[in-house]
Amino acid sequence: MNQVQVIGTHNSYHRESPLEARAVQSQLLPNVINYYYSHATLDIQASYQSVRSFELDIFADPDGGRYANPLVIRNSSTALPPQDIMNKPGVKILHVADADVWPSCYTLIDCLTVVKTWSQAHPDHVPIPFMIEFKTAETGTGGSVPPLPWNNSALLDSLDAEIRSVFPPSKLITADDLRRPDLTLEASVLQHGWPDLDSARGRVLFLMDNAPGPIRDVYTFNRPNLEDRVIFTNSVPGSPDCAFQKLNDPRGEANLANIQAQVRAGYWVRTRADEPLTTILGNDRTAMRDAAWRSGAQIVRMCVTKEKGDGLRCLVTYTRTPETINSTFLTDSEDATQTSIVNELLLQADIIQNKIFYALLAASGFLFVVAVISMLFLKRYMKSSNPNAWKQKARFKSGMRFFIQYAFGLAVAAAFSTTQVTGALNFATGAMMNPESRVLITGGKVLEVIQWAIVALLCLVHLATSAMSCADGSAMKGDMLEGASF
Repeated sequence: MNQVQVIGTHNSYHRESPLEARAVQSQLLPNVINYYYSHATLDIQASYQSVRSFELDIFADPDGGRYANPLVIRNSSTALPPQDIMNKPGVKILHVADADVWPSCYTLIDCLTVVKTWSQAHPDHVPIPFMIEFKTAETGTGGSVPPLPWNNSALLDSLDAEIRSVFPPSKLITADDLRRPDLTLEASVLQHGWPDLDSARGRVLFLMDNAPGPIRDVYTFNRPNLEDRVIFTNSVPGSPDCAFQKLNDPRGEANLANIQAQVRAGYWVRTRADEPLTTILGNDRTAMRDAAWRSGAQIVRMCVTKEKGDGLRCLVTYTRTPETINSTFLTDSEDATQTSIVNELLLQADIIQNKIFYALLAASGFLFVVAVISMLFLKRYMKSSNPNAWKQKARFKSGMRFFIQYAFGLAVAAAFSTTQVTGALNFATGAMMNPESRVLITGGKVLEVIQWAIVALLCLVHLATSAMSCADGSAMKGDMLEGASF
């Protein structure tokens, strides 16, 4: 199981702050743009983004309610987190206490349950490592709610208990599963290795993100080999508890060689492929990622997972508003004219995509349904023996062709609207944005393909109905002559 390499997301639970809270948040956090990113829920990441490692930031809350009313929310009058959840005792999931508090799952148990449910539906998945970062007082903002320090044996024991409440022993990989009699955990790993991949499928393991220090010292107190513990500590070679190391920077020959050596020895290693937004907005966009792959580290943590050509791109779809795009990518622009042009373009794109496009597609769908109804009535009257039925046949045939033609036309207009918007966005961000940033904004190719598929379907229906009409033409002429002579 240590001969795998998986992609993990940074702060996997994270959601960016709402626009209403941005001004207050910028007063609490330096370089606030680095906090403007969002992940899908953990199960969506696993299903659709091939993510197989998750990073969770944990805050101790043994009495409940400690983080229920954050400073950034009080001062911005934005919606409070779910109070019934936040007031219960238990480990909470946040990024920065009082300042960045919008996770996709608010408690450790809730986050783990999401992954457990996904795991039960996909029992053959490779083992999923959870990176656990213990948030401490020095990582707060100086707000009204300093985090509780984690170097407390009672808190660490309760953390293990919470994890075990979600995952039974058969679904966990712990130090007790690896350690051999009369050997330290490190010696067991280096001499006998890890479980084979087949036996590890469908299971999870937990790794400490924090560097060796007070938390590790308390966690290993009287348990030097992590006896009866759930989490593998981030340790150093030569220590009895060392089975995992966090070596974040694979760049440079010395760093790369060190990671490769640790992996060959038998340790699990986590490294990084990028740094939040610094990588995507900088000039060196792929060197760190390429080194991470070469290192052989089992976990490669990535913030950006899409690439096009020689640069990374940020995907913007219908779920992202122009305001969000601008606040993320244009706030630091020194060119006011450029920012104004892009801002206006994005606003117009939003109108076309979210108002005109949906209206055209809805109208097209309605006309298509009416055309199908007309077709059914036409078939009914074609079977009629009434000599006067030719009048109804002609009426429904004309209506059917009218509705199909207009449905086809509106579908074409809808598809063109999105195609034009996509081209305009790509042109604007490619021609007017800073070329060194390599930030592209696209309108969503998948939806664009679907729209043109709808157009093709309607085209086929239109051709089929036209052929049917031509085939019925002689029969209807006969009905008309017969009805006239009658």
